[in-house]
Amino acid sequence: MDSGSVRSTRALLDPGLLALIAAVAIWGSSFVVTKVALEEAGPFTILFLRFLVAICVIGPFAWRRGFRPSMVFERRFLGLGFIGILLPFGFHNVGLVYTSAANAALIFATMPGLMAVLSFIVLGERMTVRKVVAVALSIAGVVVIAGTTAAHFGLGTLVGDLLIFGSSFTWSLYTVYSRRTVVGIDPLVATMAAMTAGLIYLVPLTVGEVALLGLPSLTAAGAGAIFFLGACCTGLAIALWNIGLRRIEASVAAPLTSLESVVGVALAALVGETITGGQLAGGAVVIAGAVVGSLEAAPGNGGTVPVTNRGIGQGVE
Repeated sequence: MDSGSVRSTRALLDPGLLALIAAVAIWGSSFVVTKVALEEAGPFTILFLRFLVAICVIGPFAWRRGFRPSMVFERRFLGLGFIGILLPFGFHNVGLVYTSAANAALIFATMPGLMAVLSFIVLGERMTVRKVVAVALSIAGVVVIAGTTAAHFGLGTLVGDLLIFGSSFTWSLYTVYSRRTVVGIDPLVATMAAMTAGLIYLVPLTVGEVALLGLPSLTAAGAGAIFFLGACCTGLAIALWNIGLRRIEASVAAPLTSLESVVGVALAALVGETITGGQLAGGAVVIAGAVVGSLEAAPGNGGTVPVTNRGIGQGVE
């Protein structure tokens, strides 16, 4: 084996890269796992329990880094809890009541394109031709996905697809907004404050849902799904992503986020969801847009790398 092959193999086995891939794979599983939980509990009850578990997992580490409960009531974290926890995750869970895990996974790949537009509007970042292409591909892909599934499965899926797109949009807005509001704050501390604020917003919605639907009767599968969402998709994945970013450049990490959609669709197919050719075609277009958007951020292209996925700062959920 020549020296070039040895270097390539070592790069692929780098613990940082493996940590990033593991984090993205865990996030990709969240679509199917949420569908499992939705069979036994309402969307807001799941969210409340998910973030309660996540706060218990992350809390001790955030406390060591400077988190204090009083931070939750700062205006910036109340705002982030609303636009970054309640809205995107609320849209996400309710959307998954109506659409498939595969569709949700594919539509979520629009985030890099949406971040480019919102960064231009909110932060005044430069809008380049490559960014415009990324946005156009993302939107075109979503239209293909939503149109294909509505024709194949009925208009009900269109409602779910629009809610998932709303989730992607509000998450992108949250990411852009957080760049301005949490500068200089430890990412884990900021995430803990925003999640706790979001949990407060979820209390009345959860109480109302339980009053209407009754307390959920969780089986081991349902309880395990909710625990996985909180402990792994929110807790463990944050740790893995941050570990990876200490070793791997952000320009390398950014394109890896597209793997989330690939994992999501693969797992959806494994659990028996019907995947149409139109979904795959639209998904390919969306992922192409995500890759183009990520390449725009690479060093030498004059951009910043939008590697945030599911949280504040550099890759926290």
